[in-house]
Amino acid sequence: MSKSLKRFSAPPLWRIPVKKFKWVTRPSPGPHPKNFSIPLLLILRDVLRIVNDSSEARKVIGNKEVLVDGVPRTNYKFPVGLMDVLEIPKLGLIYRILPTPKKTLEPIPIPEEEKNLKLCRIENKKINKGNNIQLNLHDGRNVLLKPNITLLKEKVYRRLDSLLLTVPHQTLKEHVEFSEGHFALVVKGKHMGAVGEITSMDEGFKNATVTLNTEKGEIKTRKDFVMVIGEKKPLLAFNLTKE
Repeated sequence: MSKSLKRFSAPPLWRIPVKKFKWVTRPSPGPHPKNFSIPLLLILRDVLRIVNDSSEARKVIGNKEVLVDGVPRTNYKFPVGLMDVLEIPKLGLIYRILPTPKKTLEPIPIPEEEKNLKLCRIENKKINKGNNIQLNLHDGRNVLLKPNITLLKEKVYRRLDSLLLTVPHQTLKEHVEFSEGHFALVVKGKHMGAVGEITSMDEGFKNATVTLNTEKGEIKTRKDFVMVIGEKKPLLAFNLTKE
């Protein structure tokens, strides 16, 4: 596989000029899919613009000066995606990667007390040996829950629910069900970046839709395009509707 990617073929959510140069860094395989993540080098050089060129970005990353979810990353092609926490300690910069109404993924500044917190969406789950419940999350993480008769009977952890975890230690802090009355963020589609309260949703078929009441009115989108972020209010304090 080529190490580079033609800029015209780059995912639309990358905020990079397509005519100035021909090639751009291709993200390596990782916790997020290529079409919904940004290589670390591009974030430093093209989005945050805290380095002048790719060689400077590689040096900064190679020196373990950039942390993703509390872990130093030395691969300049590492894919950074939805809800990841990006930190550059030497500069005192802390960001969370979020979708915006501009149809891009952007690093949004967050307070220091939130740098060890991350929301993850449950994509699916299974029962392992010993009746351990394995929750597979949107960023490639797996959370194992020890055998518990109540958990097995009530099935309280469902697909599309969200978990608030600590990073990098991955301690479970809170669980938010995907249900009416809870707040959600649209992470894909034409309403990307919108946040609002779930007022209704379809059940039982593949392309189910959900209706949200936002500041700009009522919107409807696919259920898979939505991530629940809190019950009475968002669990994390950042401006989700920033244009």
